Amino acid sequence: MDPLSDALDVFELTLTSSTRFEAAGRWALSFNRHDQIKVGAVLVGDCWIDAAGTGAMRLSAGECWLLAGGPEFTVSSAPDVRPVPQQQALPSPWSSTVRYRPEADGNSEPAGHSVIVSASLTLHSDATELLLASLPVLTRISSREEGARTIGPILELLNAESAVDQPGGTAMRRHLAHVLFLHTVRIAYRAGGRGPGRDWLAALADPLIGRALQAVHGDPARKWTVADLARQARMSRSMFAERFHEQVGLPPAEYVSRWRVHVAAHRLRTSDQRVAEIAADLGYSSPSALSSAFARFHGCPPAQYRANAA
Repeated sequence: MDPLSDALDVFELTLTSSTRFEAAGRWALSFNRHDQIKVGAVLVGDCWIDAAGTGAMRLSAGECWLLAGGPEFTVSSAPDVRPVPQQQALPSPWSSTVRYRPEADGNSEPAGHSVIVSASLTLHSDATELLLASLPVLTRISSREEGARTIGPILELLNAESAVDQPGGTAMRRHLAHVLFLHTVRIAYRAGGRGPGRDWLAALADPLIGRALQAVHGDPARKWTVADLARQARMSRSMFAERFHEQVGLPPAEYVSRWRVHVAAHRLRTSDQRVAEIAADLGYSSPSALSSAFARFHGCPPAQYRANAA
């Protein structure tokens, strides 16, 4: 499995909700929180999004956005409209389709009509900081972005599925929203390879450091040394260690140790595999060696962690 797919499995991504939002006239809504990740797309018209004071960003039909980290944000028909807190303006709990029209004028499709779909996602892993720290608070996916044309058919399906209730419609919308998220992360992954700074997605896409990460993810049980990983990256040991730390934000040996623990935690949460079996599969010399490493990161032994997760 490629390292990004492998990591997304370990992150245990769960789609918690998806909504079609239809608005008309002049409107603005503020949201004081959301799940760790929110993905959305404009199907009809346009809208403006401002997250955590990053500045209003305009999105047109066919464009998508990704919110990371759960900041406050505002969605509006124009940046000069005063926002209303969403809990005052919208029904609770939300239905699959929400209509908002503060200045109704009797027309079925007045000027300024917008249709937006969005979905909230939660990550159930202690490794999620790797992804969340790699993503800006707000990412706009332009329809002209490399690879973005493949999103068009997904948006057409989302529009058709969310416009009318059909058997299995809720499940279909959730799956499509999940695919939309994966497409946006893939585009961010490609862009990350061209960007500077400490960025895990950029490191995965890096032609050199990416080889080392792929090796670690592909065989977490191996006792990787910095020299081993440098050979995988086809770099000198010193240059590799410096570049890896700069891009990933952790020294290579610490990343290897943490990733093994993250994989162990994922198995404890999602399987009935015994601690001794997990330890053997991941290359620990004994169950106590796994317990020691696990407690160092999580503050408790594997058995207690599994009980708390259950």
